Amino acid sequence: MEKVQCIVYRINGGNVEILLLKTIPGRGGFWQSVTGKVEPGESLCDAARRELHEETGIDTHGNGCREIFSFSFSKNRNEYHEHVFVFKVDTEQAIDLSGNVYPEHVGYKWFEAEDALRLLRFKEEKEALEQALLEISKQQC
Repeated sequence: MEKVQCIVYRINGGNVEILLLKTIPGRGGFWQSVTGKVEPGESLCDAARRELHEETGIDTHGNGCREIFSFSFSKNRNEYHEHVFVFKVDTEQAIDLSGNVYPEHVGYKWFEAEDALRLLRFKEEKEALEQALLEISKQQC
């Protein structure tokens, strides 16, 4: 099954900040980036943009879309392949968690990169964020 992950960042006072969402207690109550399944017939970029909009209210249709990393994992006897995208937003970007049809998050917070890395639960998510931070640093040069 194909999935997408969206790493959202902003530059605030010269520092990179990463958006993380906190899952509901029934899903573990941990911090994560925006993630979701690719719908049948949907491109990876379209899936990333849709998930980002559904889970945060962020509209990225005017921005570029490029996969920077991918990984595979198994869960409940299913095989998944997750494609990672990075999106930059303005410092004032509003976040709205109420648009998701399946409420799965109880909150969000902007974290400095080191704190976000520390809070992520899964090794693959940490690797994805490390790759995203490399990509972000290239764009800032």
